[in-house]
Amino acid sequence: MSKSSPAGTKSGFQALKSLDQLRHDPTRPLQATLDALGSVAKACAQAGTKQPTLTAEAGTVLIAVLVQKSTQLTTSLPPTQRTATARVVAQTLRSVKACLVADKRALAPHTAELTSALQVCLFHRMPRQLHLTHLPSPTRPISSESEFTEYPLSDAPGRAARATRGEMVVRQALVCLAAAVKSYPRLLSTIWDQYLPEATVDTRPNLFTLLRQETNSQTRSQVLLTLFTLLDHARSLLQLADDRYSPTAFTPLAVRVARMVSEVHRRLYGLLSGDAGIEQRVLGLRCLAVVASHCPYDHLQLPLVPQLCDAIQPCLCHSDPLVQVQALTALTALVSRTERLSSQLFSTIMSCKARYRGHTDTLTNVCQVGAFDGTGELLVRQALGHLMVALVNAYPAQLTSIVPTWLENTSTHFEASPPSLQVEFINVVEACYKHGMLENSVLSSTTSTPIPGNQYVETLVLRHIGNVGPPVRTALYDLVASIPPKVFESLAASQCNAVAHLTLAGTEDDSSEVQVAAFRALGFLAMHQIYREDLVFIVDALHRVSHDAIPQTLLATRIKAAWAFANLTDAMAWAIQHTPADAALYFNGPLWEGLVRSGLALLPGDERLKISGLRVLGNLLGMAQTAWFRQGGRDVSRVLPTLAKQVGQGPFKVRWNACHALGNILKNPTLPAVGEWNQCVRQSVEALVQALDNPKNMKVRINATTALGSPPTLDNYGGSDAAVNTAESILKATQAETADLLSSLGMPSVTIDQELLPSPNSSPARVCTLTGVTDTWRQNHHYQLLLVEALQRALQNLSTLLATVSLAPSIAELTAKLAHSSAHWQRLQAAGVYADQPSR
Repeated sequence: MSKSSPAGTKSGFQALKSLDQLRHDPTRPLQATLDALGSVAKACAQAGTKQPTLTAEAGTVLIAVLVQKSTQLTTSLPPTQRTATARVVAQTLRSVKACLVADKRALAPHTAELTSALQVCLFHRMPRQLHLTHLPSPTRPISSESEFTEYPLSDAPGRAARATRGEMVVRQALVCLAAAVKSYPRLLSTIWDQYLPEATVDTRPNLFTLLRQETNSQTRSQVLLTLFTLLDHARSLLQLADDRYSPTAFTPLAVRVARMVSEVHRRLYGLLSGDAGIEQRVLGLRCLAVVASHCPYDHLQLPLVPQLCDAIQPCLCHSDPLVQVQALTALTALVSRTERLSSQLFSTIMSCKARYRGHTDTLTNVCQVGAFDGTGELLVRQALGHLMVALVNAYPAQLTSIVPTWLENTSTHFEASPPSLQVEFINVVEACYKHGMLENSVLSSTTSTPIPGNQYVETLVLRHIGNVGPPVRTALYDLVASIPPKVFESLAASQCNAVAHLTLAGTEDDSSEVQVAAFRALGFLAMHQIYREDLVFIVDALHRVSHDAIPQTLLATRIKAAWAFANLTDAMAWAIQHTPADAALYFNGPLWEGLVRSGLALLPGDERLKISGLRVLGNLLGMAQTAWFRQGGRDVSRVLPTLAKQVGQGPFKVRWNACHALGNILKNPTLPAVGEWNQCVRQSVEALVQALDNPKNMKVRINATTALGSPPTLDNYGGSDAAVNTAESILKATQAETADLLSSLGMPSVTIDQELLPSPNSSPARVCTLTGVTDTWRQNHHYQLLLVEALQRALQNLSTLLATVSLAPSIAELTAKLAHSSAHWQRLQAAGVYADQPSR
């Protein structure tokens, strides 16, 4: 039956009607209720998101049944009726999970009832309030034979123990809770304290209480799986943890979360140090790994990191490879997330011991031997490779004596290693390039001879990129993207050409992942001067990106291709500026017009595509010649109105890049100044003035002001009258921002015709009014200072241009005000306002 067939929908509604009738008629047979629940679950799975009416009604009915039956679990019932109720609750939970998976919108209005019912189902076999002396029994609960299911659930050797009906309810409730958290991640912020402990002694049940009570291994494993799901989706919650009593970060919620994090750590340590089985030990390590990935350890008073290393240490030496792999994964997560604690952690992590093939050694030696041992367990070798990458990223300075040995083994064992390990070896080399460890030669650990940093371009990229699988090719293109400029400068010309050719070939790969990595590498190549000087490569890459990649339907590929497109136009703009004669041989009007159309095609849709499209159009029209504007046609003529529209709408990054693009275009001296183009230029300048007057975002205002100060002629403002209007607007903004700055220093507000600052000949008492200029003041007013500086530069540009026209009285008065404002700005600089401004 098709998912969207009318027959399936009809049978689903019939099952819902039958279930609703059975809910109100307890005399009907049990099997009829179970069959109706199964039919509803099947109908929801078949309907999916295509039948929202069916799934919504199913969610309403299922929640009603779950609330009704779960309430009966907490009452005193005869054994037979209690068993029947448990069977109905378990089947209802299965149906609720099926409904959640099919369409999470179905249960969105009922999350409160769902979480309340799940809590009842999970803890129905223990008291709601636990006494301080409450200790759960270590023995299996006694039940009648009729309470046992026919399903063996234990993975222990020997005869498998069967789960009671109550255990099946708990297991299904755990599965349903995990599905609910996955479907509604925000739900966790309101229910976390119902399932995670905050104190050493439990006063009410939680998942760890359930873990202690349950004796069935499968149920205990499901508790840990659900705990892992909760912690994995609690990233935003865990990052709130802070008990440092800092005035800026201290809140009651932050302290509660910090206590919860500490208690979760403590109880997981207990699980690892106890007699838990292999599966539960692995799951406990997974929970620790996900907590280590999200937890801000530097915001906590308790020294959890050394304790975590001590708890992981025995598992690193465990004989079972699965336990060892998860221990290495947890340690990798800890290393990757503690950049701010690297100096304190390095000695602790380096002191860890690990076991490999029966021998215990330091962690770095195990990485050196185990990762490259072809006879070892593949999963362990992969985990060691992950750890090597994390260590290089976290401690590049401390590992300078160890990394050369790793790199030598990488080159020696690369071809004989499986693809998954080849990817890890490439990632080690990429991390070394990223942290500048291979810009110069490194000493070989065996021969004490220099190993040139560019040799890996030959031994890895050029030798293997054409004869390996997609995952390894993707990693190799990521490696190309991380190679620093100094390495490319040390390559031979043939090697540089080979890298460029292989990168362009990768953009046509059959694998979309390889295409994404190749376009990313292409964008980075366009940033290196050695490739910017290769105009043949730049033009070929522009053809490839604009004609073949941009029309693709896969969004991830289009995003990277558009980013590479923008970087390539940056490279072409650089070439036209620095080598115009050579650029004229390869870059012409028809090519330029086609690139403009490709840039316009990026503006509708995703924000990241739009940002790249704005960069492309700003570069292309900023480098255009007069004839190209005239021959461009309708597509080119609508670029300026489109960019002007983007300045005033959309997200911050879009408006910022639109201002930047208009600035590039307005400073082009060949921009037409007659007819339709003159009107477009005026609209663009007016849009920038409006962005300057909008106080919502200071960075957009700075970029708009910078663009207003870029035109080299009055025609690029739309004429002298438009330039005068622009100057008056900028002058008004300058007055307001300067007065605000002075007001923050305790000086009175003044008008533009008054002295904003004392002249050098003023009395010392007046000059001392600027003693409030401190580093803290500059930091607090950083962007405002940058805005005032950009405003003054724009006024200087306009003052210079307006001085070339006949001085009408209004223009003469404006010019005097511009000179007056410039003098005030110079006094601001002399007073030390702009001292130590690194971002100027």
